[in-house]
Amino acid sequence: MNGRSRAIYFGSGLSAAQPTIKTAVAAAAFVILFLNTHIMLGELFGKHDILSTHATAVDLSGSDYADYTALSRLKSLETIDLTNSSFSELSCLYGCERLKTVRMADRELSAEECIGFYRNMPEARLICRVKLGGRTYDSKLTQLISEKVDTATQVLYPALRNLRYLDLRTCDVSDDTFKTLTRALPDCLVIMRVTICGREYTTDSETVMFEGEITEGEANRAGYFKKLKSIDIQKCANPEILSDYLAAHPDVRLVRSVDLLGRKFGSEDELIDLRGEQYTFSQVRAALDDFLPKMKTVKKIDMCGCGLSDE
Repeated sequence: MNGRSRAIYFGSGLSAAQPTIKTAVAAAAFVILFLNTHIMLGELFGKHDILSTHATAVDLSGSDYADYTALSRLKSLETIDLTNSSFSELSCLYGCERLKTVRMADRELSAEECIGFYRNMPEARLICRVKLGGRTYDSKLTQLISEKVDTATQVLYPALRNLRYLDLRTCDVSDDTFKTLTRALPDCLVIMRVTICGREYTTDSETVMFEGEITEGEANRAGYFKKLKSIDIQKCANPEILSDYLAAHPDVRLVRSVDLLGRKFGSEDELIDLRGEQYTFSQVRAALDDFLPKMKTVKKIDMCGCGLSDE
């Protein structure tokens, strides 16, 4: 009897232990899964936020934590609001591969901080105030006409990532600075003064003239004009130096010097004035057959007093 009851008691002990072990294993698996799919900011038994690693939008405005480094695990995060929070280390967000918008509207960041962030997160945008050249700008600013500022300030304008129009025509801007700005702000029209063949233009000009012997540096400056429609090479001694630029910009027209009956005209001229010279009909016909295909814009040919009959 005693032996059986001991056996029964022993058996009952095993039956009670089995669900306990299963429950513990299940709980441990749940904890592991939870830790793999969530992060916690703050203290477990104090103020804290628990966030899913699959979250695409997170609002931590007003939060006050000592450590935000766990945010780098939010691989799906696209938008985060950190307004009025104690967040200070932008590098905590570098692991957020899909991040688009960081709201810190109350925060004033230096231009250098913003540029460092954009260097690591080129697809993201900061919504904050930006300190640049002794002034503070809204990061959402799209147009800026700059006062005369030095080169050290000019190279910080990429901190204003939403700029679409930057006017620097009152500043002395070097070629290297211009290239730095246009690389960092590819969607921005950067306007500055440019000298080509002794003539001064602004980089929003639609036509420029190359004349004489063009240097390689002058040929490269053709790429500074985002709105360029035509290049006048009527007086250019070495137009072939522009071949690379023209191959990359097939929509830019070349204004060439075209000869007609001993006179020079531009290939973009609308009026061809041949008055005062005497020509035979055969001369004129042969010349025009060769000339007109080169003249896409000509509207009128004036041959009054050229000795031609009505026929």
